[in-house]
Amino acid sequence: MINFYCPLGQSPNGGHKVIYNTVEELNSLGVNARVLHPIPKYRVKWFDTKAEVNIYKNIKSSEYFIIPEVCLSFLYEYEIFKYSKYSILVQNGYYFLGTENSQKNIKSSYENADFIFCVSQDTVEVLLMLYPNLSEKIILFEPSMNRICSESFEPPKTKIITYMPRKNPVYSDIVVNLLNNSNISKKWEIIAIDGQTENVVIELLKKSSIFLNFSGLEGNPAPPLEAAALGNIVIGNHGNGGFHYWHEPLFIKVNQDDLKGYVIKTLETIKKIDLNIANKVNHEDCRLDLISSLNKRVTLSSVISNLVSLNQIEKSILKDDGGHFYSLTLIRYLLWRIKMKLNLRNK
Repeated sequence: MINFYCPLGQSPNGGHKVIYNTVEELNSLGVNARVLHPIPKYRVKWFDTKAEVNIYKNIKSSEYFIIPEVCLSFLYEYEIFKYSKYSILVQNGYYFLGTENSQKNIKSSYENADFIFCVSQDTVEVLLMLYPNLSEKIILFEPSMNRICSESFEPPKTKIITYMPRKNPVYSDIVVNLLNNSNISKKWEIIAIDGQTENVVIELLKKSSIFLNFSGLEGNPAPPLEAAALGNIVIGNHGNGGFHYWHEPLFIKVNQDDLKGYVIKTLETIKKIDLNIANKVNHEDCRLDLISSLNKRVTLSSVISNLVSLNQIEKSILKDDGGHFYSLTLIRYLLWRIKMKLNLRNK
């Protein structure tokens, strides 16, 4: 059994979605996998998924663990490294050092992992800057986009601009205020998609014509890809993790702190759409090319399934001696969180 450790949280989060989707896909491929939250009987509910969740209190030490880079403290909370085998899932090359563990412990965690799954080439490069000796353990994957690629929408698009304010709320608020106070046509509406369910977001992206992306530092940003795949012109910053697909005419690059640039590029795009000039550029062919490339992605589930078939993961699972279990309880989790906060204050 492969346990994908997943932190708590019911707000829309790409990291949670990757974990749940991977577990669901692995089970469809015949690989036993489940989501493991820090407390029992917990499940993320903001998107539809059939992923199996480990609701039990006791987990055998002979089971395998895949742990996100921001949750390495779980290794030390339960001393996973003493009793079990594990791999690390790095979904953001800029956050993986974390704040709750010493650099010594982080380095040791990566060195003792079987594999290090990285979400993008940019993430791989950042990781290798710190740990060049771990190159043989690093495996590149990209998040599955099966749901989005299977969606269809009926033209014409409406005069809606969507945006995700979560990563950079101050910048996005300034840009939206500047746009609302510019000479933008009153026929255009600007809608934030933060905090919405997956189904609501998809329906909004099907209707909108422009998506403003306010990425910060990204592993492999999904919202701009989803927007482009659903027919939007994406304006904004790729957060480094999305640099390899950020090309016109689907993606118009604006630097993260160039707030005037966001407004200028948006107004230019609105004018082209209003004058029907944008349609002269074959966006549909580019969109279909993008979907084709997304369908060819090497996903985490395919990577892990291949490792299991080659006996590269199964062989590293310790034999069950029947003697050690990990017991997950709410009280233990809360005590651990208090301890972590106190440690951070004392740093």
